[in-house]
Amino acid sequence: INNRPVKNISDNVVLEYGLEVVNLVYFNQKSENIEITMKNTLSWQDEYLVWNKSKDYPLYITSKTESVWQPDLELYNAASKPEIYDKNPIVKIYHNGTIEQTRYISYSFACKLKLDNFPYDTQICSMLFGSWKYPKKILDIKPFVNNKFKNFSVSETFSHNEWNIIDIDINHQDYEYNCCPGDLWPNSLYTITLK
Repeated sequence: INNRPVKNISDNVVLEYGLEVVNLVYFNQKSENIEITMKNTLSWQDEYLVWNKSKDYPLYITSKTESVWQPDLELYNAASKPEIYDKNPIVKIYHNGTIEQTRYISYSFACKLKLDNFPYDTQICSMLFGSWKYPKKILDIKPFVNNKFKNFSVSETFSHNEWNIIDIDINHQDYEYNCCPGDLWPNSLYTITLK
């Protein structure tokens, strides 16, 4: 935790993020597994990457992701390791220390089906995001609120020959787990309804 981008070790890093559904890769009803490609946008502050704003400097600079601290954001109910499409990702670094990262990731996860109205069924699939490593006092993870980015959306170019996305929703809460009394863990449940 000592390598976090804060000058005061007792401060937490606030990570805001949003997801955009880009593509439904597959929906295997037999195995109750779904894979969705998402545009994943993250934003956080790095107190060590701040400089005086000047008209002689660009609005932001870019850097390889391995050159800056990276937050721990995981899909808890993943069925396999996420596939990140950009093998050489970059981040934007603004003069005030704001870092923005956008990447395309395919997430595979379980989706328990209700087949009462098959083949004209409606399915609700949920993705639970949080940190495996850090509680809220170290890394506070939350969906975008009143930001230039959306917290959850569907791409205008999204289409699928079998499924339509008819609703999306987010439920964000902090949980105290039995393993770690006194620590709160931010969790965001992203829900997609398909018909």
